[in-house]
Amino acid sequence: MRFLNRFLTVSAIDPDDTRRRRILNILLAGIGAVSLFALIIFLLYFLDKEVNLLIIGSIITFLGMLVIYLINNFWSGRVAAIIFLVFLTVVFAFSDTPEEVSGGRSLFGFAIPIIMASILLVPWSSFVFSAISGIIISVIALSIASVPNLPAIFGFFVIALVSWLSSRSLEQALQELRDINTNLDRVVIERTQALAESLTRERIEAGRHQAILNSIADGVIVFDRNWNAILANPAVRSMLAIRMEQG
Repeated sequence: MRFLNRFLTVSAIDPDDTRRRRILNILLAGIGAVSLFALIIFLLYFLDKEVNLLIIGSIITFLGMLVIYLINNFWSGRVAAIIFLVFLTVVFAFSDTPEEVSGGRSLFGFAIPIIMASILLVPWSSFVFSAISGIIISVIALSIASVPNLPAIFGFFVIALVSWLSSRSLEQALQELRDINTNLDRVVIERTQALAESLTRERIEAGRHQAILNSIADGVIVFDRNWNAILANPAVRSMLAIRMEQG
């Protein structure tokens, strides 16, 4: 578990950047594991059939996730997230026939990078990827002499709006939590400093009292409420000829 946590966590100054890069690593690890598993299955059981494109696709996907992971951990989380989202959008654009991509069953796939954009990047980036998805399906539709699917394009922007609102609310809540923690740390530091100053004053006062007590020629013993001797001056020791423990 500790190794997995080190594998997924990225250290960064900005806590929001750290959170986004960790989420991206989790997605990359999941997709990379699935593509590697699919590659193994294809090589073991379907090598004698026409699955060359699937094998090549699995290899490209795994290597792509690995490259993005390295970029995310050792360079820039934002660049890695953009590459990852563009990669998903391109994959969905070529995952089916032009008819299905522009107006059929494959349209729902474009909603995934739109939603992820607001999580991995800034909240408003979901609108950017909704526009990109709309342009892609429009170009594909025009390439087959079809009318662009306007309801689907409108739906992309609705999804982007919901993603933007959700991500923005989350970031505001996290910022408020960080402000509360900052104020709490400040109060703790102030109280600790006040306590240290109070203890210093107590030590100074105790030292002053001890000095006054030592200067008295007569023997003096201080008792607590339980009649235990807690303080005595040197005169008592010389008078009683015994060793006195000072509190």
